[in-house]
Amino acid sequence: VSLSIEPGEGAYLPLAHKVEGLDLTGGAPRQIDRDTALARLKPLLEDPAVLKIGHNLKYDAVVLGRHGIQVAPADDTMLLSYVLDGHLHGHGMDELALLHLAHKTIAFADVCGTGKNQITFDLVPLDRAR
Repeated sequence: VSLSIEPGEGAYLPLAHKVEGLDLTGGAPRQIDRDTALARLKPLLEDPAVLKIGHNLKYDAVVLGRHGIQVAPADDTMLLSYVLDGHLHGHGMDELALLHLAHKTIAFADVCGTGKNQITFDLVPLDRAR
């Protein structure tokens, strides 16, 4: 889970990272208990007075919904881009950040790899995930 309450500031809350392969040493990184974190975030994520803004929020809403959290109200930058500029350019976060904010993001492939060497985000070491 990543959150921000002001421009240029953000926090990453690791909730389900693990080590790759069979781990008999309990080597998963120290992190916040997922159920505890979600229980504490639920009031904010469901608060009708707080607009939640994100990119491709449908995915996040489905995942959080599986944990009993109904995110609302919400604006999705991917959908907003598509509605406003559907035919002008792509609507991925990397492209929109560069186009509207002149900001080059860290590419998912640079963090997780590509092809047969690609790993899922829960296997990314915490120092790279942040």
